[in-house]
Amino acid sequence: FLEIFCGKMMLTLGVKALCLHVPDGWDKLYPLANNETWDFENVAVQKDARAAISYIDPVVVHAAPPCTYLSVLGPHPTSDSYDLKAVAAATSMINFAVSVIESRVVAGGGGSLESPGRSRCWGLDAVTAFFGTYEDPFPCKYFAKADLCTYGLTEPASEKGSLASQVLHYRKQIVVAATYP
Repeated sequence: FLEIFCGKMMLTLGVKALCLHVPDGWDKLYPLANNETWDFENVAVQKDARAAISYIDPVVVHAAPPCTYLSVLGPHPTSDSYDLKAVAAATSMINFAVSVIESRVVAGGGGSLESPGRSRCWGLDAVTAFFGTYEDPFPCKYFAKADLCTYGLTEPASEKGSLASQVLHYRKQIVVAATYP
């Protein structure tokens, strides 16, 4: 298992809790040994990551690229604050994530892609070409909605907790139970 765009690494920690051997997740938040970071906006870093993933050969990869510029809450093409360069970078990261998941499928494994349910991510060519759509998924592709908190996985009863529906795409029906502290 490998989690890319891992944020706080909660899925990685959940898989480790099952006593499985799992590398730490990869994210811009965590420096590498040479003090570089996994800056997946950078195409050269994406290329290096693909090579490393091929070498590590995880059975399953989970990717949750940032949704900021593809969010329905983010700037739209008609707004003054719309940043075409930022949208292109966000799209590049989604395309990278899908290509990594696809490489795992070709290698006999699987993967999942996570983004808010109404994100423009789900309409991108790379996503629909590989997964299909929520209404019409391709064979052996699964769409699942999960209620996840939009504020750093805090409990819904907390002061700023708010449940929001997110969509997870699964290549295979894999269930991993995890408890978030």
